[in-house]
Amino acid sequence: MNGQLPSTSGKAIDVLINLTSLMITFALAIIGGIAFFLKGALKAEMVITSSPKNILFASGLSAIASVYCGHLIYAAVIDMLSNDFFDPNADFLVWPARLQYLTLLSALLLLLIGAVRLVPGPHKSAAQTEPPEGVNRPAAPA
Repeated sequence: MNGQLPSTSGKAIDVLINLTSLMITFALAIIGGIAFFLKGALKAEMVITSSPKNILFASGLSAIASVYCGHLIYAAVIDMLSNDFFDPNADFLVWPARLQYLTLLSALLLLLIGAVRLVPGPHKSAAQTEPPEGVNRPAAPA
């Protein structure tokens, strides 16, 4: 390349870097979401069972892995450009990009599952619950 990038390669690098930055931002937002849910649960003095805690922990690990894969993409692009070539199909660039996307999606899915399990739903009193089908409700005393 002799120090000059073709315009298509330059645009490919711009798209790759912008997409990587966006995914890193989303992963950091997921980590913030985990902190938000845990802080809300601690403020409400809720007992956090191990199930949502483990799910949110796995979500955090997945988000951290996504950020790390983004770092690997940046390092691969810098390495290629410093050696005067750019190959968008290089394995050391494609696999971190795929892993970044997959770990980001898994972090988001785990965050949603953990949040649903952590946040208590509306509680019904015994009078509001419906009896199972075929069971008659006793008459209220007069």
